[in-house]
Amino acid sequence: MLAKLTEFKIEKLHGRRTIDIPFVDNRLVLVGENGVGKSTVANLIYYFLTRQWLRLKEYKFSTLQAVVSGQTFRITHDEVQLLAGRRRSLHEVGVQFSYRRGRRVLMDLDLDLEEIGTLESPQFVRMVESLSEEMEMPQEFVRDFLREQQRAQKLPQKLSNTLDILRSFDFGQFLYLPTYRRIEQDLKSIFRGVEIEDKVREFRERIRKRKSMAFVELVEFGMEDVEKTISDRMARIKESVRTGLNNLTGTYLREVLRGLDDPETDAAVLKTIDTSVFESIFARIDEATLPTSDKSLLKARIANISPAGGYGIGPDDKVIAHFLSKLVALYRQQQESEQDVRAFVQLCNAYLAGKELIFDDVNYRIYIRQQSSFPDEPEKGEKLELKMLSSGEKQIVSLFSHIYFSGDKNYFVIIDEPELSLSVPWQQRFLPDIIDTKRCTGLIAVTHSPFIWENGLEPYVRSLAQFIQMPHVIR
Repeated sequence: MLAKLTEFKIEKLHGRRTIDIPFVDNRLVLVGENGVGKSTVANLIYYFLTRQWLRLKEYKFSTLQAVVSGQTFRITHDEVQLLAGRRRSLHEVGVQFSYRRGRRVLMDLDLDLEEIGTLESPQFVRMVESLSEEMEMPQEFVRDFLREQQRAQKLPQKLSNTLDILRSFDFGQFLYLPTYRRIEQDLKSIFRGVEIEDKVREFRERIRKRKSMAFVELVEFGMEDVEKTISDRMARIKESVRTGLNNLTGTYLREVLRGLDDPETDAAVLKTIDTSVFESIFARIDEATLPTSDKSLLKARIANISPAGGYGIGPDDKVIAHFLSKLVALYRQQQESEQDVRAFVQLCNAYLAGKELIFDDVNYRIYIRQQSSFPDEPEKGEKLELKMLSSGEKQIVSLFSHIYFSGDKNYFVIIDEPELSLSVPWQQRFLPDIIDTKRCTGLIAVTHSPFIWENGLEPYVRSLAQFIQMPHVIR
């Protein structure tokens, strides 16, 4: 069951202010003047819910409190420092090990010792295997080290219980888009020197591992990452088609050998399909599986099982009709499984100007095509690379490709200044489009623009100023 955040309270932020913010439907659009602290509030909520203690300890506050699914959680800054210290000590020792071996640790060692579980837990086993491989240390040594760290830094029972319950809540994967994001920036422009390719490879590998975690920050996404995300989804579709055809062949052969029970059922299925659909079906079947000559023979048989042919199925057509009905069923199943791709393409095309995303469901690829000068011949439009999109277009494609293709089904989205690089019409539809994916379990947006929320989101708009409580000054 997905968790519900109904309140978040920050006591003595910067030593002075207390901020107590209610949530409705896991949604909040926070507005306010520059410098009032909107981004700070969003960061604190994000770091707290994702348990990023190292980052959280850098902020000055006395206590954070959240009400989640009816349960109240409080954590003091001293407790945050304790949790951050546990992670830092493991990180520092890990880096020391790696230098002793003469190499960098490539994986992020920002670990929670409580989360790795008991000696027998799958989490602990995976952690030992990963660290042993990355550090080039014996698994026995790594195992003993982790257990020693857990014993040496055992948490107070109350705090440990709080963390256990907090970890049990499912918000979906957190997607965080901070103000400083530059999605369009190519990673190769970040790294300089003779080891550019190695550093880019290391960086992407770290992102790949983090995408399986409870949170991901899209500031880390470049267009090459988006291309890979899309390419991976296309590869899964292609493999699904191949597997489906193989399974169909086996099932079909068994049924033919056992005898066809009801040929009329096959005819009824075929009556519901426009014969032109078979062109799409056959186009997906490669030559090795079904040669062109055999496809032509099948098309001729289909013509006999058509309105013009009176939907008749002769004795010689029964086996073929059965095969075609199975093929239709597989095609419909595949179309259903590809709804995420079609939804992604349709959504992005609502934003793109003078160009469009094309889903080539025969060659299993998505590409950008500039609008053709010849309306009747759209295929003549020039093909473009993702890096040629505008900043706003890249922001759209990056976010929605992650939502639709990254593998998770639920996302809690936190965006600081979503209006950046977006025109006014785009601002008006951006947040509703995120919600309409039906994968958004929660939404926090920090904005200056009224166009971001003048679109049905008014019930979730709050001015930060109304929740700030200043201490009384006694004169």
